[in-house]
Amino acid sequence: MKMVRRRPTRRMQGDNERGFLRKRAQEALRAAERAVAIRERLTKQNPVPLLSLPVSYRALHQHRAGACLGNLTVTAEAVDYRSDDGKDVFHIPIHDIRSVARSMGSLPDALWTIPADFTGCRLEAPGRSYGFFAVEGEFKSANEVKLQDTAKKTKELFEIVYRLWQDSVSAAKAPTAK
Repeated sequence: MKMVRRRPTRRMQGDNERGFLRKRAQEALRAAERAVAIRERLTKQNPVPLLSLPVSYRALHQHRAGACLGNLTVTAEAVDYRSDDGKDVFHIPIHDIRSVARSMGSLPDALWTIPADFTGCRLEAPGRSYGFFAVEGEFKSANEVKLQDTAKKTKELFEIVYRLWQDSVSAAKAPTAK
């Protein structure tokens, strides 16, 4: 007897697609659970005390070419920056931030062979990204600032904004009681 191979019916194709999508959703859920477990373990190992808010920093704001100095204020609701010359003024609500990272910005990585402690605090928001270095000391221009003048305060700035951002993301995902 000769075996005839049947062509898959639409129903069989739909079952395969649903199975594939279910498997992908389960993989994504497991990855998210692993990420949460890692974050919780790191938080327990190295708890970062949250300073009383608002907190203000003297900050260097990165431009594509160059930078400007100004004042950066972090509150529980937003990150606000105003340059000394008043040309750059930003109000970035915490709930609008899409990501927070330590980065040198949009410049190619090959140009930078520096320790991670000297990287800036990078905020990604809809349609825009912002790079900041919190500086220690008094400087009259951005050209005077050296990376070693930014390490400690930028790390502190990053940890505060990251914690606030994580809390806002967690609150947005939490089910609401009715």
